[in-house]
Amino acid sequence: MPAEDRSRPGALKAARILALLAAASGITAGVAAIAGGKEAIRQFVTDTVGGSLSGELFQTFIEKELESAYSLVVTKSSIAIAVAALVAVLALAVGSAKRSVRVLLAVLLIVNMVTSGLLGTETEVLPDLALFGAFLAVVLSIATVPFLFTRAVGRYGSRRAWKAKA
Repeated sequence: MPAEDRSRPGALKAARILALLAAASGITAGVAAIAGGKEAIRQFVTDTVGGSLSGELFQTFIEKELESAYSLVVTKSSIAIAVAALVAVLALAVGSAKRSVRVLLAVLLIVNMVTSGLLGTETEVLPDLALFGAFLAVVLSIATVPFLFTRAVGRYGSRRAWKAKA
């Protein structure tokens, strides 16, 4: 077998790289949302309400709502981080070219796209890094899926295709 046929197909290499980048973007978006979310929500409320509320009124009524909104951001971010971590693990395993791994990675990439997209819906209150990471995770997830199902060649292709070459 020639040396060039022993390497992994270029499409799988591209899928691995894109999936790892999508996972890194999803994790970055989630961490940035958790780290800067509370202050960003507080700033949004302060800018929206302005100086019309006194400090005591702000503390008593709005603080509870801020905690509730931040809790929702943390939940969305945690789910996005967990899905992105699973994408990263499967991206490392996709080099085996097994169909089951590729299908599972494609499904997780779609879930990653949805969770990052849900995180990105909070455009008015989340830090810019979180929004950019969520956007990038969605775009990279979409771009990765076709590479997973591009026909493999060489020893990763079907036996019939290999025999037809010989």
